[in-house]
Amino acid sequence: MMSPRAELRKVRSPMISSQGNVFSFSKRNSTTTTPGKSLTQKDASVKKAFVLKLCLVTVIFASLSILRKGKLIESYVNILGPVRLVTEFDRLRLIESKPPQKPKQRRQQVIIIIGSPALKYNVLERDLIEWSKEYKIRPYTYSLPDLNPELYSYRSGFQPFVNALKYKVLSSPRGFAKRNHTKGRIFQTLLHEFRDQFNSHWMQNKHLIIGSDALNSFESNIIRERVVNVLESIMPWNDARYSLYGSNERITAVVLYTSERVKQLKSIWKLTNSNQRFASWLTSEEGKQNLDIFSTANELKMRGANVVVMDIDDIFNRKRSISHSFACEILDLACTKDGLLQSVPNATHDFKEENDSTLFDDGDKYDAIEKILHDYDCSFGFLSKSKCSRSHGKKLSLNQLVESIRKAL
Repeated sequence: MMSPRAELRKVRSPMISSQGNVFSFSKRNSTTTTPGKSLTQKDASVKKAFVLKLCLVTVIFASLSILRKGKLIESYVNILGPVRLVTEFDRLRLIESKPPQKPKQRRQQVIIIIGSPALKYNVLERDLIEWSKEYKIRPYTYSLPDLNPELYSYRSGFQPFVNALKYKVLSSPRGFAKRNHTKGRIFQTLLHEFRDQFNSHWMQNKHLIIGSDALNSFESNIIRERVVNVLESIMPWNDARYSLYGSNERITAVVLYTSERVKQLKSIWKLTNSNQRFASWLTSEEGKQNLDIFSTANELKMRGANVVVMDIDDIFNRKRSISHSFACEILDLACTKDGLLQSVPNATHDFKEENDSTLFDDGDKYDAIEKILHDYDCSFGFLSKSKCSRSHGKKLSLNQLVESIRKAL
């Protein structure tokens, strides 16, 4: 009788059939082969391993193909937890993508406001002084020096500066001469201080705002031209002590304009408390200085500056504040949909309807004067076509304008 171990060996041993076929046994099944093509169990394992490697290589290449297409693979590591793999494609895509756009940096400017006492320039100047000191109109600044109150108060605005410009022009060719030594020294000091302040703000990348309602009041166009020459010479880029960038193209002259010119002149006449009748004052030396509102801007334009007209009629018709309108429409600062400066909390439009009760002289002659002034204004080419619908011929000189008004009166 055979032992169990011998029987097991006998079962596992190959059996040869009468036909000479070889039968091999495995744990699960058997494989039948023909003579000459028999494989041992070791050869089958090698073949199986080769197939597995081939499958693994195929999977690797497929994975690389997926990675090249920018797909992300999530792998989880016992220690580190989920790890996000970023492909080279993703890195290139991040590099090529545009970074978040920064706010467009403004090119430094010099804003020169040419105002009028009849168009609420005092209100605009008051607000600009306050907003500038509280940094509410950055990057702009109402560029006033901080000096000894005995010499100058910033609440006086640019009026002393314009007076100093005029004094320098009207003095002898040597500058501040012996006409009035004390007054001359004061004006000379003021010009130096204002110039230093302009340079300081310009070096800090600030935009300068200069303005006065006296920049239109000149006794003649010759004086106006000389004043503009001095004003141009003290711009930061014209200071020989420094090498500051800039040119006259950085200057923008903003003219406050109303088409109701006779009404504007009448308001100025009231402010002067003149004993003359309006008709007489209009052609006097004092009156004619207020007739021409575009010549200063034109002088600046001939030197390379830009000119912008601020339509005061439109602002008043919309019952808007002149100060907020200037900040929103001219300076292009951040404002609410109602046209109020965002940096000024609880702001409102402080528009007030004026009751104009002063009477003109009788007659229709002021309609003719209005037309003369309108044609004169349009001849500069600064007004829109809607305000100047027809050709206005050759531009008159200031003396010719006064003579035309005198004839109409």
